Amino acid sequence: MDLSLLKNLTNLSILQLSRNRLSVLEKGDARSYVGYPNIVSLGLASCNLTKLPAFLMYLNEVERLDLSDNSIAGPIPDWIWKAGANDFYYVNLSHNLFTSIQGNILAPAYLYLDLHSNNMIEGSLPNPPLNTSFMDCSSNHFTHSIPTKFLSGLTYAYFLSLSNNMLTGEVPPMICNTSNLKVLDLSFNSLGGLIPPCLLQENKSIAVLNLRGNIFQGPLPQNISRGCALETVNLNDNKLEDKLPESLVNCKMLQVLDVGDNQIVDTFPDWLGDLPQLRVLVLRSNRFHGPITVVDGTNFFPMLQVFDISSNSFNGGIPPQCLKRLKAMINSSEVESQARTVGYQYAIDTYYKNSVTVMVKGLDLTLVRILYLQIL
Repeated sequence: MDLSLLKNLTNLSILQLSRNRLSVLEKGDARSYVGYPNIVSLGLASCNLTKLPAFLMYLNEVERLDLSDNSIAGPIPDWIWKAGANDFYYVNLSHNLFTSIQGNILAPAYLYLDLHSNNMIEGSLPNPPLNTSFMDCSSNHFTHSIPTKFLSGLTYAYFLSLSNNMLTGEVPPMICNTSNLKVLDLSFNSLGGLIPPCLLQENKSIAVLNLRGNIFQGPLPQNISRGCALETVNLNDNKLEDKLPESLVNCKMLQVLDVGDNQIVDTFPDWLGDLPQLRVLVLRSNRFHGPITVVDGTNFFPMLQVFDISSNSFNGGIPPQCLKRLKAMINSSEVESQARTVGYQYAIDTYYKNSVTVMVKGLDLTLVRILYLQIL
């Protein structure tokens, strides 16, 4: 597809060529694109691009730009933000080979910015524009700590993922001002210190909290509010100590709780059994001890599908009534499987997919799709 052929289409405002088997080409030098149509929405995802299209330099009214799933290498130039001027609200540059970001990210409020996966962007995190709504910088090579200024632009953000980078230090208190977050994923970095209490105690908006694979330490915040909105809590592979907060029972929508591979010292948390939506419970590789108890009058995890208590110090036997009450694990006419996975829907047709690592016959097994079951 030769983009220079589009120059005569003076009224063209939307161009979507994404995800076909096209190779998009540009013939001639950049000056030949002067007078190009003022495209508002441009989709060139998965079009075998190896460099940024030159005609972008001559656009100034782009609102939506998708260049994901290509092989574009080198820095993200500062001129790319001028293509949208005051109109950019969606920019997807994920799954490329970018190495850095030049200049400041310029965009109006409520920007959707996706830089995740297969990029190799190094250095400090970029400062997002004020009131950015979505920011995914995961699976890059960002280093240093999370700057306070970085968080100041995310006051109205509903999604933030910085997972799979090389970030260090503590999470700044400014994270408490991101009061609209639905998904916060800081997993697989080297972040440490205490978990900010506001992420659990005062949280009434976050549905997904993923801090897995860091070096957070100390006790978990204990006073979780009654308005808790959490659906997924993944704290696996940190250095957390002390007991599980019994106030987790206030999280009535909790589906996934993974505190494996920590240093938690506690007895079996049978009080979690009354959570009506809990489907995944991972307690493996901690210092839980004592018998596994079943309290009369409780439901004992009626929706539980994944249950890993390996590598602890539990003693005694597993009560027969325990297994009988795990109804979601029983293959019977009472259980209906639905064609979706356990996760969180944060936008139309867009889910945050959970993954957990459990021990099966002495081997670690990562489950990336957990079938959603419903008791009829």
